Amino acid sequence: MYYQTNGYRSQSIKLAQCVEKRVKESGQKSRGLKTKITLGNTDYFGWLRECKCPAILTEGFFVDNAEDRSNYDTEEELRALGRVYAHGILDYFGVKWEVQEPVLYRVQVGAFADRNNAEKYKEQITDMGYPAYIVEVKDFAD
Repeated sequence: MYYQTNGYRSQSIKLAQCVEKRVKESGQKSRGLKTKITLGNTDYFGWLRECKCPAILTEGFFVDNAEDRSNYDTEEELRALGRVYAHGILDYFGVKWEVQEPVLYRVQVGAFADRNNAEKYKEQITDMGYPAYIVEVKDFAD
């Protein structure tokens, strides 16, 4: 993980430390925090050098390494890696991450005494691109 050496050096080191901590907690390997300097004593990576805010360069895995690549060959694995980095960035900013239980709200769009009418309306709703289903209710209040 490379960090900047320009005017944002101290913030970039802190950002790198936050992300690296999450990387290690996830069981991934860390090759440490590094800089790479040109002969002109500036950041080797131009986008780190030119960035006007704290920035880091992370290398989660090497695509030319079959073992590394096999650990991240599904969308789920890549998303998990992205979450590790995102949580490190949230830590840097002091944002607490809480898992929210998903909430789903449903809206009834029809009520029918005849099943055939319910089926026809369900088909119309589905044709409009909305998921639809029928629930049979035997005991209901006014």
